[in-house]
Amino acid sequence: MSNVLMIPLVRISITRSPSGEWSVTITLGLI
Repeated sequence: MSNVLMIPLVRISITRSPSGEWSVTITLGLI
C-alpha cells in the first residue's frame, strides 16, 4: 500500500475582450 499525495491546482485566468466583456477561465488539475 503506497500513499499518494494529491495536490490540487487551481488556475484562474481573467481576460477582457476589446468589446468590454470579461472572460474567466478556471482550470483544475491534480499532480
